[in-house]
Amino acid sequence: MSSLSIVAGIDVSKTKLDVYIHPLGNYKIFNNTAQSFEEIIIFLKQHNVTKVGFEATGGYEKLCAHALLANGLQVYIIQAKWVRDYARSLGIIAKTDKIDSSLIARYVSNPDMRAAALSPNHANFLKELLCRREQLVEILKIQKIQKQQITNLAIVKQMDKLIDVLECQVKDLENGMIDALKKEPGLAQKYKLLISIPGIGRIVAISLICYLPELGTLSAKQIAKLAGLAPINWDSGKKQGKRFIQGGRVQIRKALYMSIISAKEFNSYIKSFFTRLTTQAKKPFKIAATAAMRKLLILANALVRDGRIFCEQY
Repeated sequence: MSSLSIVAGIDVSKTKLDVYIHPLGNYKIFNNTAQSFEEIIIFLKQHNVTKVGFEATGGYEKLCAHALLANGLQVYIIQAKWVRDYARSLGIIAKTDKIDSSLIARYVSNPDMRAAALSPNHANFLKELLCRREQLVEILKIQKIQKQQITNLAIVKQMDKLIDVLECQVKDLENGMIDALKKEPGLAQKYKLLISIPGIGRIVAISLICYLPELGTLSAKQIAKLAGLAPINWDSGKKQGKRFIQGGRVQIRKALYMSIISAKEFNSYIKSFFTRLTTQAKKPFKIAATAAMRKLLILANALVRDGRIFCEQY
């Protein structure tokens, strides 16, 4: 028995996970919650399971599948139709959760199965961490504003505790993003190039990586347009209207706006450009900031494209 490949099939529903180990015949039911995944991993490793199959179930399988993948198991997502066709080929008509999980396990053990192994997607994982951080930062901002309007000391103390918890979670997410970057050399290299630019910090660099994966592959005009920073004409006949920006990816503009506040002071490339617009050309701050954001994005695009670190002589 020890020479056989030991695999597991997991039948997924919204609330539970039915785990069947083939060919040992061990079967156990777990809750479909993040807290149960560690128990599943222990259960699988106790029986020397090497491969795990999940039936695709509208996304309910994703969190557990990636948790197992992160713990060194080979993971396969199997289409429901393939499992039913396989059952019919074996003459199995009955359907229960235990039968389904055993069929998934037997299907995965078959060397001729159609499914390809799931591979880690560090870019998506990184984006999930970033999105969660943005949510918590927004909640933090609301809590801090509301706290200023509260006169009840008990409520203030309660809010302080919540703020401390949220700040710790934000920090944990930021550390998690850096760890995720280290696991993907391509993303890590892009991050290294971006943070070399004065004014672009850790979160802005990660925002550019997540929300603008095309960075470094497009022309200056194309990347500006994609971010919604390319000026749009509004002319008709002899009339020349004011140029404006519209559309594009708002997350990129938000990140770059925060960068400009720092870059116009500490980035010589942006500082001279911004000063020329506001001092010599007398442009309003908002127009100058938008132009500087476009300039900074084009600079980042060029550095990533060329694989170059920023230097003052650029």
